[in-house]
Amino acid sequence: MCPLATGETGHPPAPSIGRKKLLQAAVVIVLVVGASIGGAFYYYRYGDKTTSDDKVIAAETKEILSIKVPERLWPKLMITRPDVMTMVVHTPYKETSDPSCLAIVRCLPEWAHESGNRPNQVLQSTLQQYFPQFDTERWKDTETREVQIRGRPEKVVVATSYRVEDHKEVRVVSLDNLVTDKGAIALYYQTPATSTADDDIEIMLKSLN
Repeated sequence: MCPLATGETGHPPAPSIGRKKLLQAAVVIVLVVGASIGGAFYYYRYGDKTTSDDKVIAAETKEILSIKVPERLWPKLMITRPDVMTMVVHTPYKETSDPSCLAIVRCLPEWAHESGNRPNQVLQSTLQQYFPQFDTERWKDTETREVQIRGRPEKVVVATSYRVEDHKEVRVVSLDNLVTDKGAIALYYQTPATSTADDDIEIMLKSLN
């Protein structure tokens, strides 16, 4: 029978509001899951990988740079950013009110060759991310020294500063950009400003030759 004869319209019934909402919810879920998977894949491929295995960290430290690590420091953490760098951090074995740290980073040659990329900036930002207690105020009494490293003269900065967290005075050492065949290296050392701090710094710097 003709739809007009029965009083019905010739159009199919409109989908219910409930079905529309279910469809919209399904689309949102798919988008959220897709974004999560994409983010997880990006992190798996490019995100930081860390280890606190002291033997692995000690071996990597020797691989990056030949240096005498101050005796009170212990391999604490290694951070690997596969597309950028590997960084090792040494701190006291036990927590202390006057902590020290030695951080060394080696950036990949292809990353370091890009204009504007600086290994010392990567070191400082990563150290602040994982060990914010070593964040300092503006440096003062800055002294630039020439140190023999691998038979070549390199500039190292030695200065005094204050930790932001507790405002205690510290001595800092910074090597900004040591170019090697395996990548660019930066070093940062921080220790409380005690009577033996400068002696410890001298011993460490001499061990770099």
